[in-house]
Amino acid sequence: MKVFIQHSETRLYLKKTGEWVPDEKEALCFAGSIGAIQFCLANKFEDVIILLRFGDPRYDIELRPFPRGYPAPGD
Repeated sequence: MKVFIQHSETRLYLKKTGEWVPDEKEALCFAGSIGAIQFCLANKFEDVIILLRFGDPRYDIELRPFPRGYPAPGD
């Protein structure tokens, strides 16, 4: 499984350098969804999708851990 962070509006992927890129092959890959969510919290990324890729698109999952209007932790 590969885990990526994708901007929910632009559909760009987060790169290790902090840039957003269109190609998943350039994207920062996380070991698991918890690490990706923790990264988002630490960097105050709210408008994102956590993508879980399993090699077969039928099994891929999109997580939206920060729905719009939901108060950020600490608010």
